Amino acid sequence: MQTIVGMNHSLRQRETGAPPQNQTMKKEPNPISTVEAMQMIAEAFNEPVEDLKADRSRESLAGWDSMGALMLIAQIDERFGVELSADTSREMTSINDILKFLSDRGLLRD
Repeated sequence: MQTIVGMNHSLRQRETGAPPQNQTMKKEPNPISTVEAMQMIAEAFNEPVEDLKADRSRESLAGWDSMGALMLIAQIDERFGVELSADTSREMTSINDILKFLSDRGLLRD
């Protein structure tokens, strides 16, 4: 037997297409330009965007430390709803690797 609250959730879902309150809808990724991606990376690593180039290595960026990696993971998840695992993040050795990750998932427009 369904409770009144449960019935209200079911009705709301049928009428509005909204998910039940205990479920979240997956974000539809909205691709960004490479320039926007570089800005996102600069923000995650707390580096001036003009200092970033695709061939910059992890070792050459002071901001690409454990906190910077976590910030990048969080930004990609929040912005695109895509998981960048800690293992995949650790395997990245240059900004180009980050751009390739985004591109491979259809998250870059150019």
